[in-house]
Amino acid sequence: MNNKEKYVQHLKNRLISRRNARKLNDFRDLMFNSLGKRCVDPFCTTCGAQKFKKALDKFSREEIIEGLKLIPEEYLHLRDSSDALLSCFYKASLFGALSDLVKPLKGSPAGNELEFILKNKEFIRND
Repeated sequence: MNNKEKYVQHLKNRLISRRNARKLNDFRDLMFNSLGKRCVDPFCTTCGAQKFKKALDKFSREEIIEGLKLIPEEYLHLRDSSDALLSCFYKASLFGALSDLVKPLKGSPAGNELEFILKNKEFIRND
């Protein structure tokens, strides 16, 4: 690979990094700005949190997982945050099993919340 090709590849990588950073910022904004403003309860019998779920559709599974890794511990103390996280877990999980997210989220506050949910299955409603 010559210098010109290396430079073009470098520019492509920077562009991809900027897009990823923008997507992660958008995900973080969605997670924080939705609380108290829209329903995030994945089991809501009135609306099913459709607006929140539709907003999540803008993100790939990988982007949701990366975004969840960056959620700070303080987020978990906010009202409705556990419902928002659970909605994200279901959206990102393969086949809705949730356990497939344990490894990629390990050590993060969202990962700790997921492990707590899986150990205490009574917190997952199956209405």
